[in-house]
Amino acid sequence: MPRRYYSSTAVETTLTAQVSNSATTLPVASTSGFPGSLPYTLILDEGTVNEEIVTVTAVASLNLTVTRGADGTTAVSHSNGATVKHGVSARDFDETNAHVNDTTTDVHSQYVLKSLISGSKGALISSTG
Repeated sequence: MPRRYYSSTAVETTLTAQVSNSATTLPVASTSGFPGSLPYTLILDEGTVNEEIVTVTAVASLNLTVTRGADGTTAVSHSNGATVKHGVSARDFDETNAHVNDTTTDVHSQYVLKSLISGSKGALISSTG
């Protein structure tokens, strides 16, 4: 699972043209406050029967290249003026929860593992290069 990026200042915007269910470029009115790094999540037509989650993989001015139908949603057509919001979806919480509860994989090689520490409380930790 690649890292996704977030913003607390993203402004809701709209599509500036209709897009089909197979389009991979979304033309938007603004990208104000959207994350400066990729990828990130957008929600189209939030709260409607046409709600769709997409992952933004490239930005060229006001044209966003996306992977459609993310996180179990279905790629559907969206009309000119459809709402576009930066947000989170279930995958953000599911991936975090899975990571926190994974007791078999150590992906934190930058930390000193508790299992490597022996000795009494307050002991100094030393190692060889």
